[in-house]
Amino acid sequence: MDPNTDANKTNEATTAEKLEAVVMQPRTNLKGLPTLQEITNVLMAVEDPELHINIVDLGLVYKVDRDEENGKISVDMTLTTPACPYGPQLLGQTHAILGRLPNVKDVKINTVWSPKWDPRVHASEVAQMLLGLI
Repeated sequence: MDPNTDANKTNEATTAEKLEAVVMQPRTNLKGLPTLQEITNVLMAVEDPELHINIVDLGLVYKVDRDEENGKISVDMTLTTPACPYGPQLLGQTHAILGRLPNVKDVKINTVWSPKWDPRVHASEVAQMLLGLI
């Protein structure tokens, strides 16, 4: 049995449990789309599997738009590099968790490359500390 495979299954289960816990949190706005803060809180459950830091603290989420009339959430986000091996996983998890939120009918994830992601500029102070930058 490959210990790395078992570790990955454990990490996946932990991520799935985190995502479920965040989605189940009580909401302040029951009729419309989740608030920007609620969306941000949910996105914090999506973690880069290599760095073990969430995509919000990493600064990978550049913009979130809410279209209340059409029940749509659009996210502009980037990856740590264009060749990020976990890119499809991060984009998929982001789409999936937002799609599970109440009153959300459509989710659009736009992968953007400008500005180029720089952890010294985009990452939170906590993430910069975890990355050994400060």
